[in-house]
Amino acid sequence: LSLHDALPIYLDKDGNWRASLLVPGATVAASNPTLTLAGAGGLSIATGKSAGLAGAFTWNQLGKDTQALIARTQLQAAAGLTTQALNSGAVWSIAAGANAGGKLGLAGTVSYSTVDNTTRASAADAQLQSNGTVRLLADDASSVRSIAGAASFSGKAGFGAALGLTELANTTEAELLRSSVDAQALDQQATAANDIIAAAAALAVSAGISGSGAVTVNTIDNVTTARVQQSTAATTGAASVQARDDSTILSIAGSGAISGGSAGIGIAAASNDIGSRTRAEADRSTLNAGSMALDARQLSRIDAVAAGAAGASGAGITGSLGINRIGTDTAATASASNMTATGTATVAALDGAEIFSVTGAATAAGSAAIGVAASYNEADNASRASVSGGSISAADIAVTAQRASDLEVYAVAGSASGNAGLAGSIGINFAGGATSATV
Repeated sequence: LSLHDALPIYLDKDGNWRASLLVPGATVAASNPTLTLAGAGGLSIATGKSAGLAGAFTWNQLGKDTQALIARTQLQAAAGLTTQALNSGAVWSIAAGANAGGKLGLAGTVSYSTVDNTTRASAADAQLQSNGTVRLLADDASSVRSIAGAASFSGKAGFGAALGLTELANTTEAELLRSSVDAQALDQQATAANDIIAAAAALAVSAGISGSGAVTVNTIDNVTTARVQQSTAATTGAASVQARDDSTILSIAGSGAISGGSAGIGIAAASNDIGSRTRAEADRSTLNAGSMALDARQLSRIDAVAAGAAGASGAGITGSLGINRIGTDTAATASASNMTATGTATVAALDGAEIFSVTGAATAAGSAAIGVAASYNEADNASRASVSGGSISAADIAVTAQRASDLEVYAVAGSASGNAGLAGSIGINFAGGATSATV
């Protein structure tokens, strides 16, 4: 939705056509709530010495472009002015497959989901006046729910596999471009609050050889920006430019294999990555306010569980692997800008990363049992606050950058066997990154 060249129009001193509009209060809003559902299932029943095969595949792709725009307009709204863009809704993807009976059984499922939204609230080449608050609000609250499950029950050999893939890469922007604001307050916010919940499970049961595997792979790579560029803003109250990303991943992978014969094998793996960028910027602009804040904030969290179990009369093997990484980048910057506040002026960046990971493996077998659990977790986030060029003047000035990492990791393995048993677990954690505050 846009307010663009609204009547009446006039020719300015530079020869450009513009529009002027006087209203008590104004709201320019664009909203796109979307619910997407995809489900697939497969069932195979075999008898005698035949083979059974069951499979299911789902693919969800969502890419929404939602914009609220005021352009080349002189707008006076005494009670206040709001420009708001909102993307919301959930993507559901469910795939299930099962096989029963026969000499050989195979069951497999794949669930694949991608979300690539653009959400933008902006004022470009505009003059905005109000006795109230001028608001530029961009918000993306999309979520993904992914479930993949497979089960096989057969005679001599049974295999089950489940794979879940989710990619989320949204762009959220609140922008004041080549414009002026004269109001009681300015509230400019770009917010991303996305979450992924993904589960993959596989089960295989046979009288001979049983094998199962479950894998989930999830990524979030957002860009969230609140920007004032080549603009002026004068407010008697607060002027706030804030970018915030609070995105999370919950990932569960589980596998089980039961064999009444020679071998049972169960493998589970979960890979999760958040690499988003969050920016609050004042670029070649002039800001005068009662109080002023450039605030960039990113709080990311990954919760991951990967567990495998196997039981066999002969040999049993289980393994679980968890790989989790948060490599976010958060910055609040004022470059070549003049900022003046009668009260406080803050330029602040905060980047927080939390990882909770559990990997487990359990095996019970008659002759030999092996169980291995491994986990690698990395928090390599960056936080930066800077003022370069221009000037900053206030009763109280604060330029701060904060970075925090919290890793809670558990890796457990166990085995039981009549003859030989082996169990091992390892957890590797890395916490690094960069923090800087400069003037």
